[in-house]
Amino acid sequence: LQVKFLRTIQNESFVPVGDHREVRIDTRFISATSRDLEREMSEGRFRRDLYYRLAVIHLKLPPLRDRAEDLATLTAGLFRSLRQSGQPAEDFSAEAWRALRAYHWPGNVRELRNVVERGLSLATGAEVGLAELPLEISGLVPAAGGASEAGARRVGGEFGDRVSAEREYFRDLLRECAGNVTRAARQAGMSRQGLHRALRRHGLLPDQYRRRGDFP
Repeated sequence: LQVKFLRTIQNESFVPVGDHREVRIDTRFISATSRDLEREMSEGRFRRDLYYRLAVIHLKLPPLRDRAEDLATLTAGLFRSLRQSGQPAEDFSAEAWRALRAYHWPGNVRELRNVVERGLSLATGAEVGLAELPLEISGLVPAAGGASEAGARRVGGEFGDRVSAEREYFRDLLRECAGNVTRAARQAGMSRQGLHRALRRHGLLPDQYRRRGDFP
């Protein structure tokens, strides 16, 4: 399929299935991925020639947790687009905003949309409060049923430095799961690859949290 796609882009034409006539196209391709394409290419799952044909203008969008300055702008837009007639809330409360800024957003903008939509549905006043946020954000229970309650409170309750709070969360997660990355990723609601990236970013090594006799 990648070969056929590359040929279509390169030649600006294709032959429809069941036909013998070539169809010319004048098309702009916009492609997006959450995969590490350098790794996909090195492991033979993505063609290098197709990558270079697509990557004429390359834009890298960091995850939401790495661009907290965009949170207010994105949230304002979501409130405008999702708010329905009769829903009184127009913004988050100051306490809720502190929780949102401390959260690590594994689901990125899709997760933020769900949080805004939930808040609009549950709020009874002009603001979405802490009680209307999901529990993993408000810090009332461990995130996604995992990590220690203390770690979850640090992420969603103390509202300290965002990076420091995230590092503490992942440290507690590894400690509770004894360094088992598969189990930790499941409890955090993340992919193993996503969790590995987060651990590397914070300099955390799963091996340091494994107990003798545990399987990797």
